[in-house]
Amino acid sequence: MKNIKLTLVFALNFLICNSILGQPSELTTKVCNNLDLNIEDCYLSLVSQKVMPSDPSKSIIVLPKIVEKEDDYFILDSYILIVENITGKILSKYFESHTTNNWTSDAIEIESIKVDTAPYNLNKSTRAFGIRVSYSGPSRVNPYSEETLSLFIEREEKIIPVLNKYTIALFNGEWDGVCVGSFKDQEKIVIISKEGTNGFANILVKNKITETTNVTENEDCVEKEIIKTVKGVLKYDGKEYKNVL
Repeated sequence: MKNIKLTLVFALNFLICNSILGQPSELTTKVCNNLDLNIEDCYLSLVSQKVMPSDPSKSIIVLPKIVEKEDDYFILDSYILIVENITGKILSKYFESHTTNNWTSDAIEIESIKVDTAPYNLNKSTRAFGIRVSYSGPSRVNPYSEETLSLFIEREEKIIPVLNKYTIALFNGEWDGVCVGSFKDQEKIVIISKEGTNGFANILVKNKITETTNVTENEDCVEKEIIKTVKGVLKYDGKEYKNVL
């Protein structure tokens, strides 16, 4: 039975996958209509949706609404929704304005917005889902990339954020374009703990930090690398998860 359910979820995700070549899926079109949005108002290449693992009749969908757009520059409001797959009926909704969501693509570009349905089980009756946003900087001599994770839970007809734009990957550096320079790469793994605070499980964080320095020695480019792991804990304060030092 479990295998049949997983197969059904996979098939539904395939059928309602992200828009291809800028064309909206049938579900995206229905959801936009139910929100009274014109399909042209949505940034279709960043629309993301996944079937809910716990209920294959529903999907989580992210609709970025265009506030301003010019060439490669754009600003987006964000709709995060739980909807019925057949009708597109909106069951739960979260909206965040461009003034606070950091969904601006300019010198630092938004590469992707993805729904994350990993088993973020915060307690016996509450499973969160994630939204991952990836950014990158186009500079060759000052490379930059970042990925953030936000976690949400559903409460009746509301979607509530419990982890806000937490950086789980970060890479930056500066070099001369040939050899000499330094780089820092951080990759975080989040693990749901058996221990909890204020009714929700703590989130353990393992941050692998790689610091690389390139120098010229005897006309050769020599790379020196230092790797370390830093551990941390995120605890729920009753409203959202916060870093505990």
